[in-house]
Amino acid sequence: MIKIVWVLILLLNLALSQQILTAENAIKTALENNYSIQIARNNAEIAENNAGLGTAGFLPRLDATASKSYSVTDEKTNSQFSFGNRDTEQLLAQLALSWTIFDGFSMFASKSRFDALSRLGEAQSRLTIENTVVTVLAAYFNVVQQQQLYEINKNNLQLSRERLEKEKVRKEMGGISSTDFLRSQVAFNADSSVLLQSQLNLLTAKNTINTLLARDLKTPFEVSSEITVPVHNRTDEEWLKLALERNALIKTSKANLLAAEKNITINTASFYPRISLSGAYNYTDRLVTAAGREITTDAKDKSIGLNVSFNLFNGFRDNITRQNAILEERNKQLELQQTELQVKAALEESMINFENRMKVLSLERQNVEAATRSFEVQKERYQIGTTTSLDFRDAQISLNRSQVSYIAAQYQARIAILELEQLAGIIEISY
Repeated sequence: MIKIVWVLILLLNLALSQQILTAENAIKTALENNYSIQIARNNAEIAENNAGLGTAGFLPRLDATASKSYSVTDEKTNSQFSFGNRDTEQLLAQLALSWTIFDGFSMFASKSRFDALSRLGEAQSRLTIENTVVTVLAAYFNVVQQQQLYEINKNNLQLSRERLEKEKVRKEMGGISSTDFLRSQVAFNADSSVLLQSQLNLLTAKNTINTLLARDLKTPFEVSSEITVPVHNRTDEEWLKLALERNALIKTSKANLLAAEKNITINTASFYPRISLSGAYNYTDRLVTAAGREITTDAKDKSIGLNVSFNLFNGFRDNITRQNAILEERNKQLELQQTELQVKAALEESMINFENRMKVLSLERQNVEAATRSFEVQKERYQIGTTTSLDFRDAQISLNRSQVSYIAAQYQARIAILELEQLAGIIEISY
């Protein structure tokens, strides 16, 4: 059993001696490879492309058409004005210009609406990226946590192994009963089982982050050795100000509201006359062959016009559409108020959670220090035979538990500050 455990440990150590993956590199890889981010960026680019003068209707439209035809007419008549049987070859070309110069201010509102939708696309893209970054960082810190737990459990197993070997020697020399040896064997087996589970947890955590980075699950990598919890000295008011200005959900709601406001103006345009400018240039080249004669026609036509249209009645549909746009704008106002309220509540909860996590972290650090001192004392006494094997085991368990709790507290504190940074919109995503 002992040999099997140490072979597994050796194999795991060899597998983990790989390239270092930092949190920054993990984010960079996610931004490049993650499918959701790529889709969000493409949608944001589509919205930005739509925010042009042409899309809003400011620019004129110019169409060019051309055609060439050939026809044969078999006609019998006694009219002196008819050619009778004839072949006709005709070439037609046209340039047509249409330009709306007034549409009830709809084009201006459309431009503003497309600009708002462009900002909406940016906010939605930012939200997707933030969520992905938070997920990737949480997964990354979990790998660090599992790596730390694995190292602690490996050291704990080493202590149990040394204890087992010591108890075995003492039993062979007749210094202890078989009960003490069996207890040390049970402790070693239990710690071996914990280490194997810890190994599985580490491999699972690595598979998770490889999936998030859209790369092969078997891609080997190493991570940093510890979790650093940054210290923020912002006041509650400063956190709230940042959230109201930079939170991606609030930005999304604001962009939706602005688009809804401009949509009212667009739907009001139908109550105004529509004025447009039109122009055309036509060219005709016709060749008629009849009775052995060729008759050619060459014509060039130019026209320009000013068109005014005004809808007098369409079954109140314009009025209904405008009323619906007003109601939609009110809904967007309510959604913004609701989003701000939800963000404020989540921010307050996150600030309290972070403060508590930092207090717990401080307490767990003190517990580790105390447990370490207690263990060192028991270890020294155990080596010289002034304390029992059970007392040594109790101190060992106490130290292991305090170390595990401290690592968990580090992870939870780091996740708490990460959630707080996301709510405040200050997560760095420019890698």
